[in-house]
Order: sequence, then structure tokens, then C-alpha cells
Amino acid sequence: KQWYQRRVRGIHDCTSFSIHRTHLLLTTHNHTLVCVSLSQPSHVARTTDGVVDTGIRSLERGARLVISDPLSSRVVLQMPRGNLELIHPRPLLLTHLAKLIDQHEYGTVFETVRKHRVNMNFVYDYHPDQFRENISGILGSTSGTLMELFVAELAAEDTTLSMYSFMT
Repeated sequence: KQWYQRRVRGIHDCTSFSIHRTHLLLTTHNHTLVCVSLSQPSHVARTTDGVVDTGIRSLERGARLVISDPLSSRVVLQMPRGNLELIHPRPLLLTHLAKLIDQHEYGTVFETVRKHRVNMNFVYDYHPDQFRENISGILGSTSGTLMELFVAELAAEDTTLSMYSFMT
């Protein structure tokens, strides 16, 4: 199987695929999961041996996509032994977090960020003005422990321009 982008071969070794609400998900013969943004498909950089992008995740040999939940970041894979595994690819997870931030669901955002070990700076860096405007609501909807973790992890670096730059 091959995936083409504007008549140019993008990924030539697809083994399975799924279309998520915001991303095209592909597994490859190189045992990777590739997440391609549907809004910015040109962000995938092609190389001679495949793709280089932060939307790539290593998989167990022979893993196949079963389904992706369009309302969250969950992706179900079937492993060669027949068992099913649930994963949360980083690009889908950050897109889901961005949607929650836009909806002012900060309690859920902080719990999800902690659970999936996303840099907590992302919560502020995604929309700093919105964060500052809603600080009293954020403090009311978030536990003290999570706020302590957030404050301890704050840094001057803008994570949307560095470690999560593929979001822009």
C-alpha cells in the first residue's frame, strides 16, 4: 500500500490506516505509527527510508490499526498475537488537549496532562491570554496538587514553539 499527497508518493510502505477526526493514521513496514495532520499534511517530511516527524511512534512488529476514537486521542491496535492495545499518540493527544483548553475544561486538561506526562507548560503556552483571563476558574476547577505540579514545572520556554512545534 502507498499513500500519496498531491500526486507525490508520501509513504510507500503502509500496512494499515485509519482516518481520525484530525489526522490520518498509518502503520508502516518499518513498525511505526505515522500521524499526519489533515489540516497541514505538508508537515510530513519525506526521507529515503520513510518519514521524519514528531508524529511517529514505534510499534511492535506486525501491529495493525483497528480503530481510532474521533472524540478523543485513543487508538486501538491489534498485535500479531491477537491482543488489542490502546494507545494515545502524542499528536492526537495534544489536539484533544487543545480542544479541551478552547472549551475551558481545565480540570480535565490538567488531569490528562499529568496522566500522559505532557509538559504542563503546554496548558499555558497554547493560549496564554485565555489562561490569564480564566485564572480564577482554573484555580477553582483544579486540585491544589495539580496546580503545585504546574507551578513547579513552569518555564520561560514556549513549548508550542519547541517540543510541540508540530501543533502550529
